[in-house]
Amino acid sequence: MGRRRGGLAALVLWALLCLGASAPALDGDPAGDMKAVYCLSRPHRADLIEAAVVLKAGARDTATGPEALKTPGKVYATPELWREGDSEAFDRVCSALVATVPQLTAPAEPSPLADMAAVVLPLILGAALTIAGQRADAALARRAQDHDGARGAAARFQRAAQDYLTAWVDDETAPSAQASEAALDLLAAVARLGGGARRTAAARVTAALPVPYDLNVIHDGEPGHERRRTLAAGELARLAAIVHATEVLIRTRAFWPAPASDPAPPPPGGGPATAPGTGGGAA
Repeated sequence: MGRRRGGLAALVLWALLCLGASAPALDGDPAGDMKAVYCLSRPHRADLIEAAVVLKAGARDTATGPEALKTPGKVYATPELWREGDSEAFDRVCSALVATVPQLTAPAEPSPLADMAAVVLPLILGAALTIAGQRADAALARRAQDHDGARGAAARFQRAAQDYLTAWVDDETAPSAQASEAALDLLAAVARLGGGARRTAAARVTAALPVPYDLNVIHDGEPGHERRRTLAAGELARLAAIVHATEVLIRTRAFWPAPASDPAPPPPGGGPATAPGTGGGAA
């Protein structure tokens, strides 16, 4: 079995060698062919003979023919015969003639690597631009989602806190769990927006947002009913300021300095805030 495999391998190798030996050579000389075409073309044949005379490669032999060239070793009736008989001298003279024409350049050798790069590089660039565009779109979508989330969290906190505040004015034991949970949600939403130049704006929200939102803890004990009615006005202003600071945070560009200060919005109607249960009058 081993001998059969060895014989088969030898046969294949012999066949490949035979094919390689019999295959015609495909590699030519593009630059040399271009020069020959130029020098042997009808408009330049006389220039070729003149260049040979100037370079002392031969002399005119008008007795033999109008294109005959007499070299030290032989007389050639045509430039083609000269090229066949003394290719080295012909190439030297022809190259000198071609060099006098700046526009005439040798064809560039084909480069598989350059051809591949011409195809692959645009594909890579297109893929990179596509990925970058997708990432930018995803970032914009996340940013919009975070903005909407922060606005929604601020609105939910304000509603929950106002409901708790209304109940607390009449009953100091009113549960604060829902308002505290909404405060935690708002704190998490603010944290998602608080990077880069937004740190200052985010710090304003977190500084104004008590967590947990328990009014008895905030005001050191359980104040009486009249005191709670008085404190409620300040709490309403606090809630409005928190919502306003959240909106300022949302509108602050992530890579631009935040504004130095942002005044809280005025109470509705331009007058002082009205505490729940006061009916707009004095406590």
